[in-house]
Amino acid sequence: MPMDRMTWQVAGPIGKIVPSSVARVTVLLFALCCKSMQSLGVPGYVLTAPATVSVQRGLCVSIPCNFTYNEQHHTSSGQLRGYWFKYTTTEQYYTRPYSSKQHGLLVATNDDNGIIDTSAWKRFKLTGDPAQGSCSFSISDAQQNDQGRYFFRIVAGGRLKYNYQENPDGTSAFLRVDVTELTEKPVILNSSEVVRGRPVTFTCWAWGVCPGPPEPIISWIREGTYSQIQGSPESNRHSNGSQMYGSSITFTPSSTDQGKVLTCHVTYRADRTGRNSIHLDIAYPPSDVEIAVEVTSPGGQPGSSSRIVGGDLASVMTREGDKVSLICQTDGKPDPTLIWTKENRNLSNPKQGRKYTHLLTLVREEDAGEYRCRAENPHGSANKTFRLVVQYAPKRSRNPQTHTTCQHEDNRLLCTCSLHSRPPPQIYWQVMGEDISENMTKGSLRVTSRVQGDEVTSTLIWTGSLDGDHSIICLGNNSIGIYTMHFLLSSLKTDHYKTLLISGLCGALLAAGVILLVLCLIKFYKKRKASPKAGSTEAAEAVNGIHQRVHNPSQIYSNIPPVIPRTPQVGKPKAAGERNAKPDHRSRVPNPNTDDPEDVHYAALEFKQKNKATPEVESPEVESVEYSEIKRK
Repeated sequence: MPMDRMTWQVAGPIGKIVPSSVARVTVLLFALCCKSMQSLGVPGYVLTAPATVSVQRGLCVSIPCNFTYNEQHHTSSGQLRGYWFKYTTTEQYYTRPYSSKQHGLLVATNDDNGIIDTSAWKRFKLTGDPAQGSCSFSISDAQQNDQGRYFFRIVAGGRLKYNYQENPDGTSAFLRVDVTELTEKPVILNSSEVVRGRPVTFTCWAWGVCPGPPEPIISWIREGTYSQIQGSPESNRHSNGSQMYGSSITFTPSSTDQGKVLTCHVTYRADRTGRNSIHLDIAYPPSDVEIAVEVTSPGGQPGSSSRIVGGDLASVMTREGDKVSLICQTDGKPDPTLIWTKENRNLSNPKQGRKYTHLLTLVREEDAGEYRCRAENPHGSANKTFRLVVQYAPKRSRNPQTHTTCQHEDNRLLCTCSLHSRPPPQIYWQVMGEDISENMTKGSLRVTSRVQGDEVTSTLIWTGSLDGDHSIICLGNNSIGIYTMHFLLSSLKTDHYKTLLISGLCGALLAAGVILLVLCLIKFYKKRKASPKAGSTEAAEAVNGIHQRVHNPSQIYSNIPPVIPRTPQVGKPKAAGERNAKPDHRSRVPNPNTDDPEDVHYAALEFKQKNKATPEVESPEVESVEYSEIKRK
């Protein structure tokens, strides 16, 4: 037989020689059977690991792995060695001396004689302890050529040698690693809401980084500042088994930080970086509350305008009848709730926003007082206060204990005039054309005054003979208007005249009653005979209405002060004698076409001197009376 050919001969079961071709087939079938038994998995040999692991290029991944084996096969006391291979179709030596081969490149092992492939040098690491049944390993700075299938092998003295490629249940024991491009961004989290003036901490987490060097470098960039801080590992693990590195920065934001960009920059290696940015959204409590007060006169003309920015309790002047707009403006985030109050009483419902206007359509005397605008949100509050001063023309005293009256005491006349206004009024008197000012004595006339806040009370004392007719006028004025009160005094010297006068008046009234009764009977008789017509009926009703208005005393003595401020009088008012030399003894109807520029008020007085008694005579309830006299009998 030629030397270059070898023939295998195997003895058959009956001692015959089996042909060489049959022997070769028998050996191959035996080898395939043995290999098939290992690929199908052996009971007791199970590997538990993720079927697929994905890692971004330049990052790192830690792969958890556990395995079991049949301990009966571990007959030697030698070290249990584990090997991770990247599967290849060709066999490669993986130990020294170069005696052991596998269809794969050795990338991680705990065998000191293992031959690590140069592509995995210092990047792959067996992190688990095979003696404890752990086959965990890690890949750092993942490269594109790391992608592929991996399997695990264990070796110990004796019979223990096994490749985990398929589990007994038929599941694959191969591990697939996919490498993708770097898209992972660091995650920025803050510890609490970002509020102006309060310290806040931001933390940047770099995902997908394995324990151990090189650790990533995390840098913070806050528009205008730069901080480089090396992170520290956390015990938490990512879903793919990798650990996280975090870096924190703490600062106190100010109003200038609103909208600025905060960036976390992570450097894994020179050509592997990641970054993420956020815009600072800073909340802050209300501040810089500003109040504006705009005044419009009753005629629609713009009046004064004030703006309160500084301290509280600033005063704003307005006049009775003006329209006033109270405007409150502030800032704050989130938008604050604004509310207007007067003397701690809400003027309207709260409103959310940065501007709130409250309108006083027709300012009155009682609208004067302290006003406050308050702004608040969850982070704080602020307010601004001012005082509204309402100016108005003089009015009769609102104090029920103060009366504007004249009364006769013994041999003198005592008249009191009490008025209030803002600014306080100045009061002076006119007696029979003579001007008597405050705290002045002129002949038998003397005037004294008392001031209490906005109220002034002036007293006129007139001594001596008071027989005859007299006219006394009380005038109060300020920059807004004038108030005038007339006292018409009429008296007779003896009681005899008074008795005659009363008797005459009674007789006249009785005669007038009889005449009126007769006229009514005649009118009634004529109506029954006459045929009424629509036109004549309306005319009669019109005449009757005019007659009733003329004789309606409430129209004569009514006193309705004007709503708008009165124009100050230029010069001194005329004396009573010049205005009406001597009033007659009849009530007169005022001419509706006459426009009296002054608001004049009249009071009628009666004096009795029986047994020297001096009863008090008060002014009537109504202030405006045409000339009305009451004479002593």
